[in-house]
Amino acid sequence: MQLAFDRHRAGEAAVILAESGKSATQVARVLDCLHVEPEAIRDALLYRVADGERPTLFTVAEARAALRSIDESLDLDDLVPLVERPTADDLALGSAGEQVADLQLVQRALRRHDEPAKVAALAYGLDLEPATVIGICRATGTEPSRAMAVAIAVRNGDARTAYHDVAAAWPDVEGGWEHHIHPSLRPKRHLASVPDHDPAREALDRWTGRSRPLLASDPSPDFPA
Repeated sequence: MQLAFDRHRAGEAAVILAESGKSATQVARVLDCLHVEPEAIRDALLYRVADGERPTLFTVAEARAALRSIDESLDLDDLVPLVERPTADDLALGSAGEQVADLQLVQRALRRHDEPAKVAALAYGLDLEPATVIGICRATGTEPSRAMAVAIAVRNGDARTAYHDVAAAWPDVEGGWEHHIHPSLRPKRHLASVPDHDPAREALDRWTGRSRPLLASDPSPDFPA
């Protein structure tokens, strides 16, 4: 485990630990026991990996929880902002720093509890995609019902499209999105047809010798000519 003592190679150590089945909290505690600085532990937990769906070893939320478990006095908002900071490679692209600053503007608006329409206008002005705005809501800990309202505002009132946006960008919301949306947006459930056949009633009719009239196939009444 000598890798863990080198700040610039702590990420490699974290990858080895994660591949062995260790959680973010367990990885952080191992590195902490090896006297790795919190900043290096953060970098290790957010180590870049070649995964299109999950670009870092652990998520920002997992990293925050792990760092809190080793030292509750850490300033997580400064150490691990809910909106990820750009890496050195990102900054080399030139626009990454500006993009993160834009995301943080939306994040601040959400924390101030600005009206959904105001958040949507800000997102429009920054040219942010609906999925990006929903991702910021998720990372900021926005209430799902409020996130849904923001998503609708971003879609200019198109609630059904906004529902598909949140379902795709935040699929693991607690309780499922059906519990946080208007009933009109919930998927419609079709009742299965119930057969008229009743075995118990049929057996009773046979026992009593009673017969019941069959319903005509055409329910419309017959009128005399």
